[in-house]
Amino acid sequence: MKYEIVPQPFYNQNHHSSRGIFLNPLGKKPDFSRWSLKYIKWILNQLVSEKNNALPLCQSIVPSSIEKPPNTVRFSWIGHHTVLIQTSQCNILTDPIFSFCVGPFPISNYYRKVKLPIKIDQLPHIDIVLITHDHFDHLDLRSVKKIVSTFNPLFIVPLGVGSILKKRNARYVELDWWQTLKTETIQYHCVPANHWSGRSFFKGSNRTLWSSWYLDDRLNNTTIYFSGDTAYAGHFKNICQIFEAPRFALLPIGAYAPDWLHSYCHLHPKEALQAFLDLKARCLIPIHWGTFDISEEPLLEPIEILVDEFRKMGLSHQLHPLNIGQSFTV
Repeated sequence: MKYEIVPQPFYNQNHHSSRGIFLNPLGKKPDFSRWSLKYIKWILNQLVSEKNNALPLCQSIVPSSIEKPPNTVRFSWIGHHTVLIQTSQCNILTDPIFSFCVGPFPISNYYRKVKLPIKIDQLPHIDIVLITHDHFDHLDLRSVKKIVSTFNPLFIVPLGVGSILKKRNARYVELDWWQTLKTETIQYHCVPANHWSGRSFFKGSNRTLWSSWYLDDRLNNTTIYFSGDTAYAGHFKNICQIFEAPRFALLPIGAYAPDWLHSYCHLHPKEALQAFLDLKARCLIPIHWGTFDISEEPLLEPIEILVDEFRKMGLSHQLHPLNIGQSFTV
C-alpha cells in the first residue's frame, strides 16, 4: 500500500507541552492526584456492588455475509469501540478488542458481558487498523498480536502509540492532530479528541496522544467520523468547520456515570446528540455501550436515552443503532 503523510495548513502543536505530555486545549483534564483515593474507593465499590443489568441483543456475524466488499460502505459492530468498516476497496478495523477481559487485572468489570460475535480469523482480510489511544479497552495487545500474525495490516495511530506496537512487530504509522495519511483511495485525518492516555500508574499519564479519525473515501464519495473516547468539547464544531460534515458519525454513548469521574473523558447520550449536531453529520451509529460494564449506569440505559432524545427532536431517521454483531450496509 502506497501512502504519504502530510500536515494540514492549520497544523499546530498547542496540545503539546514542554514536559513531554499532551494536553486538551479545548476541554478540562481531570486532576488524578486530587481524587485518586476517591477513585480507588469507587473501584472497590464497583467490585462488590450489584445492579440489575439486562443485556443488549447480540448476534453472530456470519463470515460469508461480510466477505464481499460493499458497493459503498458497510459497518459491522463487533462491540465496544470495535467496528469493521468496509469500503469497496478497503477493510478497516477500529480499536480492535477480541479478548474476554480488557483490563490490566482479571476482575468482573473488565469481562465481556455478551458473546464475541466473530473471531479474528473469521474476518475478511484487514488492510488498516485505526487506534484512538492506548487504554486497555481500546488497545488490546492479545488482539493486536493475533491480527498482526493473521493479516499484517497497517496500524494508523496517534503519536507515541507506535512504541507499544513495535514490540508486537506491527507495521504502524504515527500521526499528530491535523496530520493526514493519504492512500490511493482514502485520506485518514488525525483530529482532536478530549481524553487522556496511560497504561500504568507508575509511568504517568498523557505521554502518548489520543485522537479521533476523519475518513474521506473519495472513491465512494463517503466521509466517516470515528470519535474514539472523548468528552464533549469544542473540537466537534472545529472538525465540521475544517472538513465537510461527515456522512456517518460513530460516537460513544456509554460509561458516563458517575459524572465526577467520566465527564472529563466520555460522552453522555445527550452530549453525543449535541456532538452529532455540532458535526452536522447525516447519520449517527452509536458505539461504546453494552459490551463491558465499566461504569455505574445500566448497560441498556445509554441507548434508551439516545433513542428517546432523537425521537423528541424528530431525528429518529438519522439514528442507526446496531445490535452487537449487526451490520449496516449503504
